[in-house]
Amino acid sequence: MISEPVHIAHVIYRFDTGGLENGVVNLINQLPHNKYRHSIITHKGMNPDFAARIKTDNVRFYDLAKLDGQ
Repeated sequence: MISEPVHIAHVIYRFDTGGLENGVVNLINQLPHNKYRHSIITHKGMNPDFAARIKTDNVRFYDLAKLDGQ
C-alpha cells in the first residue's frame, strides 16, 4: 500500500531569523522527506536567505500578507 506523506502546516508571523523559526528549519531538515511534506504559512512574509537554510524540496510557502492592525 502506498500512502501519502503526512502534511504539516507551520503557521508563524514571519519566517525570518528567530528561535521558533530556527526550530521549524531544524524539524523540516531532520524529518524524512519522503514521509512528510510541509507548508509554511506566514502573516508577514519571509526572508529568502533564511528560507534557503531548508535543505529539502517538500516545502511550500504561503504569505497571507496581513495588513497592520486587527
